[in-house]
Amino acid sequence: STPLADPTSFLWQMCLDMREWGESLPVTLPPGIRRMFDQELRYSYVYCIAPSVRAPQITDYTRSLIFEHALEYLNVMHEIAHTDLNSALYTYHDALKVYFMGNQFLAVIRDAEDVILSGRPVATPPSRPGCPPPPPIPRRHVQPMQSPAEMIQKSLRCLQCIPQTLAKYGERWEEAVMLMQSFQQLSKDMVAHLQNRQANASSVPQQQPQQLHQQQQH
Repeated sequence: STPLADPTSFLWQMCLDMREWGESLPVTLPPGIRRMFDQELRYSYVYCIAPSVRAPQITDYTRSLIFEHALEYLNVMHEIAHTDLNSALYTYHDALKVYFMGNQFLAVIRDAEDVILSGRPVATPPSRPGCPPPPPIPRRHVQPMQSPAEMIQKSLRCLQCIPQTLAKYGERWEEAVMLMQSFQQLSKDMVAHLQNRQANASSVPQQQPQQLHQQQQH
């Protein structure tokens, strides 16, 4: 496959089509079915915009999109695995999706750690005339700004939840245990790194009152 001539417009159009599909779903859908469709939409967004042979370039804005959609998908799948996994609607294929989303989540943190974990919104790329607009970053609709400490905590919790989800799937599908072990191996350095950052960050607020008191004395 050769790269697309204008991959950005192609991908943004696909995201727009998927978003409009999601908005067209009946409000009368049972909650469990609605949740499945929402999860499929999040997975499709990430699958679409992740780097590929036809669209190899990736920006910090795209990484932010992947981070937010993967984070929500993985958190919801953790909840599903521990409450509704006995539903016939979930299969081993969902374990493969969790593994894929976990790897995409891990990759964007590795590639742009300072951008992703800063908590500052990434500037939206300008829309070109006649081209579809870039998809919105979901977090902006709820929390425009989060602290680095909050972002580290969210990321670390998610990375730790992924093996738990795969372990739960492993109770039904033995192959999922291998996915769990693989992801633990792939993510162990990043988990340790984020735990170290979290420990360092938690010590900062304890120093601030003392520093403030010293400044006031001067």
